[in-house]
Amino acid sequence: MDYVGLKCPVCGKAFTKNDDIVVCPQCGAPYHRACYEKAGKCVFEDRHGTSFAWSPPRREAESESETKRCPRCGAPNPSKALFCSHCGQPFSEDGGAAGQQPNGNPRAAGGTPPYGRVPYSGNPAPGGYPPGSGPMPFQFDPMGGVNPKDTIGGVQAVDMAKMVQNNTQYYLPVFVNLDHFRRNRFNFSSFLFPGLWMLYRKQYKAGALLSFLMGAMLFFYLYVWQYFSYPIYLRLLAQIGVSDVGAALTNAQRMQMANLLASLPNQQMLLFMVPFFILLARLVVRLIIGFLANRVYMKYCLGKVHSIHQTCASSAEADIHYQEEGGVNAALATGLGLCFLFLYFVIFPQVL
Repeated sequence: MDYVGLKCPVCGKAFTKNDDIVVCPQCGAPYHRACYEKAGKCVFEDRHGTSFAWSPPRREAESESETKRCPRCGAPNPSKALFCSHCGQPFSEDGGAAGQQPNGNPRAAGGTPPYGRVPYSGNPAPGGYPPGSGPMPFQFDPMGGVNPKDTIGGVQAVDMAKMVQNNTQYYLPVFVNLDHFRRNRFNFSSFLFPGLWMLYRKQYKAGALLSFLMGAMLFFYLYVWQYFSYPIYLRLLAQIGVSDVGAALTNAQRMQMANLLASLPNQQMLLFMVPFFILLARLVVRLIIGFLANRVYMKYCLGKVHSIHQTCASSAEADIHYQEEGGVNAALATGLGLCFLFLYFVIFPQVL
């Protein structure tokens, strides 16, 4: 048997290939010859005559195989963990496998990261250079520089990360600024796709209501334009002698259109302007959602985390709830987005 690297039970020093090693004939424990002679007996003598038999302790590599490294930040976690204890990254079946090493900076696996200064990384540089062999690697911190033990609304940042899961490097610093300094950031994703963004982030009630509101406004805009505003527009074009709807108007023709529009009865003027008011209202709703989205999402996550803490008796049970209730629902958002495109480009043109 190879004893190199194992420790002598007497002196505690590791055996080398040049050491004179003796083995207890009763239990098989190895010793330096000098240590065995100095002790005068096997240190496990009181267990001789039982079923005890010395076996080598698990080596570091064997112990490491029972843990899994977070593929995002490199922190070690128990093999059965559902989330990284450092950054909240969920472990899927194809990620965070036992013994998996982080894809980059070796400092990510241990030590104290300089939170708030230079975030440390679990990923390599975009060019693929390993540390020390090329340009300075891009430092990516999945927590966005936030200490996992910091609190946001009374809960630890790592628990908020377990709820957010996707794009934590953006949302956690935003949540900290909102909670500690009342500073907010405009959310462009929610501005562009307000209802879909909320459904994507599993805010189902608000997302469904907002999607219905935006869809109803769009349908009303298309309906009024098709049956009321557009016919008025065609009539005004005919009055100035333009038959091609897509033709560019001259400055003189624009002045004629403006004069004709100003001379319309109030009811027709209102019908002509309604679609533009609807577009303006949609823009205002988008702006409001863009400014409030991060704050609303933070309150949603805090409510979920508090509820999970109150109802779950163990961290393992809580992690199961985080896995089910946190993260995003990409399938739902994608499906509804495709349905909207189908309605807009296929159904609406035929109906209207």
